[in-house]
Amino acid sequence: MTDITLTSVASGYNLSVINDNFDEIESIINTEVLHTTGGNNIMSQQLDMNSNAIINLRSPSLSTEPVRLQELQDAVLGIIDDAVGDRFLAFGTISLAIAADLEVGRKIAVYGYASTGDMPISHYVVVAVSTGTNDGVFYHNMDNGNQLKLIHNGIIDVRCGGDITGEFGALASKVLQAIKNNTEISAATCFINNATTLTATTPINATGLSSKAVTIMGASVKHINNSMIKVEHTGVGIDCTGSRNIKFSNISLQCSDVIIGTPTVGKTPKQGILLARTNPGASIDAGYHVFDNVIIDGHCSVASLYNYAAEVLDFRSTFITNRYVGNVAALYVTNDNNGAAASSFVTIATGAQSNSTLNFNGGQIWYQGSGGNGKAVLLRGASNMRWRDTFLQCAGGHSVVYIDGDQQCNDITFDGIREEEAPTNSIYYRGTVTGLSVSNYQSRAPASSGYFLFGDTSSILYNPVIRGITSTNANNGILMRDVHFPDIFFVGQVAVAAGSTCERGRISGTPLLITTAEACSLHELSTAQTCNLYQTLTGSVADTATTDINLPNHYPGKCLFAYMIQSNANSGHMSVGFFRTNAAGGAGNTLTLFGQSENNVAVTVPAVNTLRITNNTGGAAAFYVRISVVAG
Repeated sequence: MTDITLTSVASGYNLSVINDNFDEIESIINTEVLHTTGGNNIMSQQLDMNSNAIINLRSPSLSTEPVRLQELQDAVLGIIDDAVGDRFLAFGTISLAIAADLEVGRKIAVYGYASTGDMPISHYVVVAVSTGTNDGVFYHNMDNGNQLKLIHNGIIDVRCGGDITGEFGALASKVLQAIKNNTEISAATCFINNATTLTATTPINATGLSSKAVTIMGASVKHINNSMIKVEHTGVGIDCTGSRNIKFSNISLQCSDVIIGTPTVGKTPKQGILLARTNPGASIDAGYHVFDNVIIDGHCSVASLYNYAAEVLDFRSTFITNRYVGNVAALYVTNDNNGAAASSFVTIATGAQSNSTLNFNGGQIWYQGSGGNGKAVLLRGASNMRWRDTFLQCAGGHSVVYIDGDQQCNDITFDGIREEEAPTNSIYYRGTVTGLSVSNYQSRAPASSGYFLFGDTSSILYNPVIRGITSTNANNGILMRDVHFPDIFFVGQVAVAAGSTCERGRISGTPLLITTAEACSLHELSTAQTCNLYQTLTGSVADTATTDINLPNHYPGKCLFAYMIQSNANSGHMSVGFFRTNAAGGAGNTLTLFGQSENNVAVTVPAVNTLRITNNTGGAAAFYVRISVVAG
């Protein structure tokens, strides 16, 4: 501005000079400082703020306007160097980088997606247009016609695809499908880590991931809850239909808006995770999945984890719980999709498929929908399934393990299992089951009506091996009702009900209890010295009347038995002795008695395979019958 020069007032009161000076000051201020009549307010010298701030600047809208610190941080954060000396131009958000006029080859660092700091620092390089597909993850189209290409080491943070504070289902789907469609990579990790819960109100699309290995990984094991995905809709939480080689690691999935209590209507998914085929027949397009330190919990109207013929599954330290009240399961394995699972993204296969190989090591599987008809594990048409060192629980449901042999199940193994709770039965089976092997199993089936192993009417169990069963309830045993056992090996207490048959059976260890002997046939008894073949209590027999005991039909050659038949009214009234079968075997075994000692109770052989008890006690009585194999 022009220097202000005033006329001196030499002496006295010279009003004219004073007024002229004020006019000069007014003119200079108005015309060169305030520009009340127009002008450009051009400074002729530096403006010295003496360390004071200029405040209340508006957000700039023109390229010639000043920027505030916030705009500067959001736009260009500076020049940074990486570990190998590459220089990156830094931007606050991906949208600002897209809008920048950057040349091909320029490397940049972005500090946020929607706002600075909402994603980890991500690096991009500017490439020519159409280098890749504009998927919003690996490639972004720029305003100047070039593209931004994500620089990565195979680990893709899900926050590189969008605002993680929004709807998570669509964001996770976007990233996973971008991984699927990226032809430049053969394997990738989708990393999920956030301090707050991620809410998915739409299914996560992990379908079709069959051409590359994909890991869906959360935070470290110490912070698994930081990677909680809350599923709040009625579809599928994570849909893996038609996918192979997915590894889930350190992921926590909450299926419904609440864990304890009643979930909100419309916020209970059908399946937490769905594994299924799209391609029926010999071509298996689903399976080879690994679950490592995974939690699936909540209320699912079908199953927390549902597998329709996805083969070769490996579970390590995985915890699966379903709290939905109804005819549901925590883990549901089926070869024919009788649970009617459906995908929102692809067409699921139909009909019965092969369904082989599942290994579940450690962890736990719980059904906690008290009052429902649920199961912890439901198997249908399953083969080569293994559980080892796993906690199983079914609170108020149907059974801990339900084996549905209407679609034949083969080679099912439970080893080192501990039950936390069982509603009635530990293992319930129906239809045809081959090769059930159970060992070191601690059952908590209730004493009054529960059984470790319960066979449904007309079921067939081929080649089972049962050993090392313990129970917290004294009456717990194995109930076989109206079932056929062509070949069986038992170690432990066994209860066999009417209508059962067993061929080529081998019994060892603690006593076998046959509750209705005439209905049960046993063969090839081994370690017989410690095995009670038959134990029952007859009905009341009148004095001088008889009752017949029809023994099991078939023994391979000669067998030696010891028996004791005792009145329940007077323990001194009894018959003890030995009998043997003939050498021929078959249905016509002749029994030969010897070494008898009798007191008011007579035992004779009226026909093949039959012992007759005559009551000479002087009154009506029932008789305890115990028969043991001594040799044979």
